[in-house]
Amino acid sequence: MNKRNCIIIFLIFLNAIGQAFSQSKLDGKYIGLEEICWVDSIGKKHCYGEELNEEKWYHENLLTIKADSIFIEKNPVSIKKKKKFYSASDGGYYYYAGKISMRDSFGYATLIMISCDYCPHPVKFNKESKKYDDVKNEPETNIFLIQDDGILFQNVLYKRKLN
Repeated sequence: MNKRNCIIIFLIFLNAIGQAFSQSKLDGKYIGLEEICWVDSIGKKHCYGEELNEEKWYHENLLTIKADSIFIEKNPVSIKKKKKFYSASDGGYYYYAGKISMRDSFGYATLIMISCDYCPHPVKFNKESKKYDDVKNEPETNIFLIQDDGILFQNVLYKRKLN
């Protein structure tokens, strides 16, 4: 092996060690609050409970990073007058799993929904069987940013959970 190839292998090795170290610094649990909202056909944002002056609904998200794996649990909660109420069985408990890779102060997360309790799911009509078939979930890749105050992912700021 010539000197040039040795240097290239050494640089690849250093890069891999740097990525592993930067990802291990992220290991842990993070909490984020995500509004449960939608945008109508004219572009107006609506959030559950807000328009009726009731409690406003959110997903309280638990993001867990371990090495190159990422997990997100989305649990519905409502907040009224700064008091949080946990949902007993209203549905909307989404669970995602995937892999991450780092690049300096940002990374890529490829996630797929692995389950959802009490959630609607897409179906497609099968003309041959004349029945509706479940549509398979496809992985999605998103960018996340490492900030001083946490991780910004899908417009949700996640702060490190202390316990």
